[in-house]
Amino acid sequence: DRSNEVRMRQLDTEFHTYTASDGGTITDPNQREKMLANFMAPSKLTLKIDSQVMLIKNLDETLVNGSIGRVVGFMDQTQAKDESIQTTGDEGSEKQKKQKPAAKLMPIVEFHVQGGIIKEVMITAETFKVELPNGEVQVSRTQVSAFLINIRNNLKAYPAFRSHLSWLGLCQSTSHRARLL
Repeated sequence: DRSNEVRMRQLDTEFHTYTASDGGTITDPNQREKMLANFMAPSKLTLKIDSQVMLIKNLDETLVNGSIGRVVGFMDQTQAKDESIQTTGDEGSEKQKKQKPAAKLMPIVEFHVQGGIIKEVMITAETFKVELPNGEVQVSRTQVSAFLINIRNNLKAYPAFRSHLSWLGLCQSTSHRARLL
């Protein structure tokens, strides 16, 4: 976290802050916070142009959990549609959808994918949740589905992060090999 803060201060670019919307049936604040702490989606996320991010949810076959990209701008959904930029996300709960919020500027992230292709994608809010078999949602968090990273420092400082990336690489290469067969 500290290395991300230092890197963000070095970037003299436009920024936007996204605050998560939390929900669920658990009312005990301690238990709720413990469960929410297990989500990769932070309660508050500040992104700047040129900040490096990692997806925390699969978007399609080429943009998956662990894909790394760079924020290249911010747009509202109307602008993104006009410029034919792919958008993602479920935009939160039904209640949030009905509220018709003002045109919020969301991050446009550039990803380099297989075949030398560059994809620009608007990363919108996704809902992450812990759900019981009967459908009861114990806790949920709606947040932009990317995580701010400074990959070089995170690889040194967090062995678990390094293991996660290794596991994702193995999954992606196994999946790619399976498609080739």
